[in-house]
Amino acid sequence: MVDTWPLMESPGPMLCIVGAYLLFVLKVGPKMMEKRPAFELNAVMIGYNAFQVLFSIWLTTLVSLIFYSPCNLFHYLKTGKISRGAWWYFFAKVIELLDTVFFVLRKKQNQITFLHVFHHSTTAVFSWCYLKFLPGEQGIVIGFLNSTVHIIMYSYYLIAALGPKYRKYIWWKKYMTWIQLMQFGLMLVYLVLTLIMDCRTSKALTYFFTTIVIIFIYLFSDFYHFFFFTYHVPSITTSVVHQNRGNRRAMLYNVIRLRILIIIQCIKIRKVGEGHFRNIVQQKICDSNRTFGGAQGLVRMALDQYTEILTTVSDPRVSDWPLMDSPVPTILIVLLYLYGVVIFGPRMMANRKPYKLRGVLVAYNAFQVVFSLGMMYEHLMSGWLLDYSYKCQPVDYSHNPSALRMANLCWWYFISKFTEFADTVRFIFINSHTCY
Repeated sequence: MVDTWPLMESPGPMLCIVGAYLLFVLKVGPKMMEKRPAFELNAVMIGYNAFQVLFSIWLTTLVSLIFYSPCNLFHYLKTGKISRGAWWYFFAKVIELLDTVFFVLRKKQNQITFLHVFHHSTTAVFSWCYLKFLPGEQGIVIGFLNSTVHIIMYSYYLIAALGPKYRKYIWWKKYMTWIQLMQFGLMLVYLVLTLIMDCRTSKALTYFFTTIVIIFIYLFSDFYHFFFFTYHVPSITTSVVHQNRGNRRAMLYNVIRLRILIIIQCIKIRKVGEGHFRNIVQQKICDSNRTFGGAQGLVRMALDQYTEILTTVSDPRVSDWPLMDSPVPTILIVLLYLYGVVIFGPRMMANRKPYKLRGVLVAYNAFQVVFSLGMMYEHLMSGWLLDYSYKCQPVDYSHNPSALRMANLCWWYFISKFTEFADTVRFIFINSHTCY
């Protein structure tokens, strides 16, 4: 149904819009305005922000058509209404790209931060993907919360555009980021609840939204801390400020990488019915409490469950593959990596000059480019280009060539995460404290 709607037949038009947006706000726009005076767009800004306030109010009113039930938290009476509402939300994200365009034309380059550009471009792309591939009720809740926050946000921009004499009414500027963080917190709570309550909603969509929300929470909290605390402390130099921000980015990058390693290790695990797995756990708890009682019973239950997963639930096809017989080697490698980059490496380089690794870095990055291109090709050829469904693709645990090819690709992806540990190691050797 959505294929006939504007911009929805293929990702081409949407990607062209986002690509043109990035090209203009990052390169063409600043260069065009370099020797020109800033445009006076007061009337345009008043009209634009007033439109955004009214449009956001209208989007939130769509929730009045949603039916509440204990598990399916929000559900339209007809699925078609979900899709139509999602298209208007996607349309809103496209229109909001003008925020950055106006910053460029008004020469407000200090407001064009990584967070701002990343937020606007990714929400446009993700809202399109949500409507096209994974429409679900989680998106309605998230869209409602986001539209509600945008009513407040664009009201602030509208008052600011009215002129200096109205600035006294926007004393709550610093609370805007807090409101956005509260929005993401509510989203995260809702998404976790849908998993805990075992709601019959798309798990893939829930995990996808959860990942995006966590990234936004980190970026917005980092921005809040930098702008309202660090930025206004005169005793801290700019270089130290950016070094601290770089360290936090590096920490986030490595935490995400470790999470990926743990997730990829799950190709060891055979997919089990969630209800059956929950019954097993409940039975183990009861048996352990009856036999041992208290904490000792829970420990024994955990050990028994771990043994059962490895012996009866694991995928036998990958048991003899390197590092896949047990999670212990992976955990040891990760711990060794953490010790090296957090403790041993910095101490070793404390009184040494940075190493000159230009040739090594050229070769390493060339290898990573070729390796990533090879994995991308394998992903497409293994099934995602022609055979697999982007909505719900059951895992094939058979020994047919296509199934083994996909499992082998997952293993190589797992190995690639180890090779990427070298990113942090080279930062240690060159005494660099920033990571992008």
